Formats: sequence, C-alpha cells, structure tokens
Amino acid sequence: MEQRRKVHRSEKDRLIAGVCGGLAEYFNTDPILVRLIFVLFAFVSGLGIIAYIVLWIIAPRASSQEVLPKEVIKENIHEIKEKATESGQKIKEYVDGHKGDDTKADKKPEGDEGKT
Repeated sequence: MEQRRKVHRSEKDRLIAGVCGGLAEYFNTDPILVRLIFVLFAFVSGLGIIAYIVLWIIAPRASSQEVLPKEVIKENIHEIKEKATESGQKIKEYVDGHKGDDTKADKKPEGDEGKT
C-alpha cells in the first residue's frame, strides 16, 4: 500500500516556520521557487502573507505524530506567539539602540543661527 503524502512544515528547510520548505517537499520542487511565489503574492495582493500564516497555523510540523487538527492548531498558535514576541523584542532592541541617531543630524551647531 502506497503511503499518502501530506503537507507539513519542514524541520530541515525552514527560514521562519518551514511552510515553504514543506510545500517544496510536497511538490518535489526547490524551496526557493516556493518562497519567491509567496513573496510575489505578498507584494502583488498581500495574499502571500495571509496564505503563509494560515498554512503556519494548520500545517503540522514534519516531526509531529498523528494528532488531532485541534491540537496542531493550538501548538502552531503557541509557536506563532513565541516568534512574534521574539521578533518584537529584537525590533525593540534595535530601535532602542538607534534612538537619537537621527536627531543629531537635524541639529545645527550652536552659534550658527545668525550666519548666512
């Protein structure tokens, strides 16, 4: 009996959540091609981002055992929350590290107000 292939999130070929890597494994194609398609759809209509998030929520990890869809969604939502928190923290650290950089360039040296 032939084993049925299922869409999953890749554990070995992932950049964010493994969605594109999993789709590439399912369709037996290059993951870069799948990523380019998602980026193209993201810029053209925004559907790439929505589709990615939906697939991130509903597609199980490749390493997941046979579990109920409700459990897969719960696990994936938790992972998305962790990634969002981690990304938010990185952005906050970046912004905090660069505070005041743009205000220095806008200020004129003191004493030059009357000179032309």
